[in-house]
Amino acid sequence: MRIAIFSDIHGNLEALQAVMRYCDTCQVDRVVCLGDLVGYGPDPSRWIKAIRDVAELVLIGNHDQAVVSPSESRNFNPVAKAAIRWTSDILQEVHLEYLRDLPLVVDEDDAVYVHASPKGPETWPYLYSPEEGRRDLAYTDARVCFVGYSHHSFVCNDERKKFSAKAKSPSQGPPGI
Repeated sequence: MRIAIFSDIHGNLEALQAVMRYCDTCQVDRVVCLGDLVGYGPDPSRWIKAIRDVAELVLIGNHDQAVVSPSESRNFNPVAKAAIRWTSDILQEVHLEYLRDLPLVVDEDDAVYVHASPKGPETWPYLYSPEEGRRDLAYTDARVCFVGYSHHSFVCNDERKKFSAKAKSPSQGPPGI
């Protein structure tokens, strides 16, 4: 099974369309979004509809949480705070409810999906390195944990957790992503 996993597109519909075109060429079976659906794009309602149409699993990110709970934006920079306020004002209740209902963590089979870290995901900690990833992986029994929020791509493992499947991914993502 081929799974496409992404996060932090922040309402960039063109980026989502590029990712989905790439997924079509790779014959992806499942699409997972690890959060931060909204944030900066000009049409958050359209973006939420688009992600609902393509992703089988969607998690809540810190920007999504801030839209439905404005106090969560207290540590955001001024531009991000303004975007959150605007997004919160423009979204219809049906979209706000959708965001509110998104899970913080999903544990399936031997995998955990989370926007931030499996250790205290509601506090939105960043993971900057494989060492931090390995440390926080210890807070789950899963063999693999997918995290989107770090904005740094890396793979880490815990040697004590054996994973027999060999991951295979394309050599590069879509242009500009």
